[in-house]
Amino acid sequence: MQSDKKSESEPDDMFMVQQSPSLQGEGTDSYFAGTSSARTFIEAYKRKVSESDKPAVDIDTDQLLATRDQKLDDSPVSPKSPVTWKAPSRMVSDQLINIYFQEWAPLFPILHRPTFLTMYEQYTADPEAIADKAEIAQLNLVFGIASLSGGDRSSEDLASFESQWKAATDSILTESCMTTLQVLVLAQIFCIQRGELTRLLTYKGLATTLSARLGLHQSQKRFALGTLTCETRKKVFWTLYTVDW
Repeated sequence: MQSDKKSESEPDDMFMVQQSPSLQGEGTDSYFAGTSSARTFIEAYKRKVSESDKPAVDIDTDQLLATRDQKLDDSPVSPKSPVTWKAPSRMVSDQLINIYFQEWAPLFPILHRPTFLTMYEQYTADPEAIADKAEIAQLNLVFGIASLSGGDRSSEDLASFESQWKAATDSILTESCMTTLQVLVLAQIFCIQRGELTRLLTYKGLATTLSARLGLHQSQKRFALGTLTCETRKKVFWTLYTVDW
């Protein structure tokens, strides 16, 4: 009797989400989608509609959830063009720096502002003076994140920022240091905005491993570090934790 009353009291718009027993994809590239994934909710919704008297819902789940990287797989392969290392105009870069530190830095304190601005002044004065690829990646990621934040997704500047930070990042992935970790966390924020799932997962895995290698998951009080270094390490760790959540 109690179960009958419970079923009668359930609202009509409630539906159960069932865990799929199979993997998505084919072969060795198959992956697991849990009960909280978008695919599972879409399939549960379609099943609920089919059980009612409402018209069937025609949703192409694979097309809807296709990532940007997957969509690009269908395009013809073109040879890689060489990366042009160049800085944007000072007016544009100043505006992007302001956007980043006003909108993103308070939420994700990855970079130490005075240190970054000193590097930025050197870069705008003489772009060739910055030879460190990690610094170049940081600069162009900040420019790119700020550009996307302003809704600018198809400009030549954004394409230049993206090609530069990706090339610079690829060249420092084997370097186990804080600047590399900062780049990887910034890259995740960029990929989230872009919807690049494949790159996001790659950078997330690398960042998590590097964070553990650098000991960021430990209490920083046990290490003989300066105040700025200690605070930067803690902020980067909790930003990575937040982005990964």
